[in-house]
Amino acid sequence: MTDYGVTAEGFVKKPLEIILSEAGAKELSIIDDSLDLSPTGPIGQLNGIFGSEVDDLWAVAEANYASRFPASASHAQLEGVCDITGVIRLAAAPSTVDIDLFLEAGVTVPAGSIVSIGENGARFETLAAVTNSEIYPVTITTEAQCTETGPFAAYSGSINTIKTPVSGWSAKCALTGDLLGPYTLDATNFAFRVDSLASSFIVPFSGGDPWDIDDVVDEINNHVNSVYITAYNENGYLRVESNTDGEDSYLFVFGRPEGPFTEDIDIRGLNKEDAVLGRNIETDPELRLRRILWLNGLGAGTLEAIIAAVRRVSGVTEVTGFQNTSKMPDENGLPANSYHIIVVGGDDLEIATIIWLTAPAGIYSYGSTLVMVTDSQGTDQRIKFSRPVEVPIYIAATLSVDATLYPLDGDYQVSLALLAIGEALDSGDDVYELRFRSACLTIKGVEDVLSFTIDVVDPPTGTTNIVIPYSSLAVFHPDRIEIATV
Repeated sequence: MTDYGVTAEGFVKKPLEIILSEAGAKELSIIDDSLDLSPTGPIGQLNGIFGSEVDDLWAVAEANYASRFPASASHAQLEGVCDITGVIRLAAAPSTVDIDLFLEAGVTVPAGSIVSIGENGARFETLAAVTNSEIYPVTITTEAQCTETGPFAAYSGSINTIKTPVSGWSAKCALTGDLLGPYTLDATNFAFRVDSLASSFIVPFSGGDPWDIDDVVDEINNHVNSVYITAYNENGYLRVESNTDGEDSYLFVFGRPEGPFTEDIDIRGLNKEDAVLGRNIETDPELRLRRILWLNGLGAGTLEAIIAAVRRVSGVTEVTGFQNTSKMPDENGLPANSYHIIVVGGDDLEIATIIWLTAPAGIYSYGSTLVMVTDSQGTDQRIKFSRPVEVPIYIAATLSVDATLYPLDGDYQVSLALLAIGEALDSGDDVYELRFRSACLTIKGVEDVLSFTIDVVDPPTGTTNIVIPYSSLAVFHPDRIEIATV
């Protein structure tokens, strides 16, 4: 006979068919052995109704039993178990990004103003009111966050649309100087890019110091001689206006008291840097894993303890670790009796301090970043770890598409699909060509991948997997992805 409920092997739930069978057996024994217990008969139907309710009670009992153990608890029950050790489920958080607001004199952009990636892409709202209190146009940088939680990407230059119009606020990008002429520019060069143009415009300034504003304007216009940009004097400040990609962009340039005067500025979009990715609410498997890492970190001396401890450093997004317990250097080049921690994000000193407090005594730390940590006795300790060597990956794909189904921003969606796979890679993870090539087919309207190259050189020519060294990290960016359709 099978035991049900709490047994030596754990909790065993009584199946519904057993519940119905046992109820029927008792009815035949106690009431009448000729009773009609068929599922369509009145008694059989009553047995089914009450048996279903009893089955639900067994399910509740099973869930209650499982809720005591992290491996089987879920949802609120798992949160309760983890809370015992001080591990709280991570809430969802929005992506954040710094955006440049180009404002005319006296203009205020209120908090909560919306900008977006194109007309229909991810939307970001400003967190504070921004006012240009100067008497001339300036660019002010402010923080914005995505209107939705989750890891919404906004790569540099991709936020380019104002969704909350404010008179005097333009989607044109600018850098603003605060110095009037005359400018000290003798024997210096002014170099800059505009929008997505790859080449720089170089303006050499020879003898003629001091350069007044009009001389600088003439010098730039004469040397650049391009339909893309025009320099002019606005209230004594130098403005360089660009007109590429169908949108005007503005660049303020200012002289410096002493050379060299060299700027190399890419004007494109409202955000110069990629957004800091948000996150979805932590899943049950992620919470279970983080609880284990937390408990491992409470110990010291093991590789897992070091990794777990470094993961908890603010700003750290990825940690991998390797060790060599032999008496000889290993295949990765690690010296004998050493460990190697590879970290993305976080402060160098905080990371090194945690490694010193967690690592075993007398064991050699290995890596390319050296930090001196002062111990409790006032002695400086040499702690090494590494930042992964970034390996830029270039991708070019030609797709056959059904124009009636392929989205207007289909190229962008393909790029995002490729980036999502790339961003999931950790240090030392190889780049598998098939995974990336097949991702193109996940976008509606893509019928075939006619050509696909992926490489560490530009333009890419490789069609095979890319081996990434254990201390390196494959990095991806939309500027290194080219999508063509036929």
